[in-house]
Amino acid sequence: MRFVLIPLLALTLFFSVAQAQSVTDNLPAAVVGESGDVAAPAPAPAKTATPPVTDVYTVTDVNADVTADTAAHARDKALLQAERSAYTQLCGRLNAADNGAKLDDDAMAALVQSFEVQSEHISPVRYIGVFTIRFKPSAAQKKIGGAVAAAAAAGEDKAQPAGPTAHLTVAVQTDSLAAWAQIKRRLGAVPQVAHIDTLDLGRGVSHIDLAYGGTLDDLRNAVTTQGFVLRQNGNGVWELFDGSMIAR
Repeated sequence: MRFVLIPLLALTLFFSVAQAQSVTDNLPAAVVGESGDVAAPAPAPAKTATPPVTDVYTVTDVNADVTADTAAHARDKALLQAERSAYTQLCGRLNAADNGAKLDDDAMAALVQSFEVQSEHISPVRYIGVFTIRFKPSAAQKKIGGAVAAAAAAGEDKAQPAGPTAHLTVAVQTDSLAAWAQIKRRLGAVPQVAHIDTLDLGRGVSHIDLAYGGTLDDLRNAVTTQGFVLRQNGNGVWELFDGSMIAR
């Protein structure tokens, strides 16, 4: 009897070990340690927030069509062509007269953050492509803001309104130097506006002294021709907004 029990005990022990090994093998890899022991689940990796896309400085569907001695040279020239075309479109979007004609290839490339090829067709000597060009916001603001400011200064030589002028301190909603220069140029094109003095440039709000001819109602009506809304808030402060930014 003793000789029968020993094999039975050995067989039972074998199946117990095999069953335990099977359970361990079926566990996910993340919870099995190097020695085969069960470990605590590894923490999930932290999610990284996707940075917001500055859409105003991204120009899509930019066409380029270039012929050169090789397809590679044609592609390089097509990219430069697309960058210049995109920059011209960006200037138009920001109402700036600059079109990049005075920038050399290196200066133009320095304004570009990245590019994407939407589609392309290549032959041995020709490249046809459609690009998305993303400009560096700070570099583009600096370059285009200077051009807009120069245009605004030139616009101040317009004919002055007849008769006496009045003054109004106005808080202007703006979020960048380029946007401020654009607003000043547009505001300077209003016939009733005689002069604009910048009192301070703040982050989000700037203050100006607005010299104007005619009545205040005339001024309020006139600025609408440039897309602005001039109104007084509950604290008696006059504010100027881009009309497109006001909820309707």
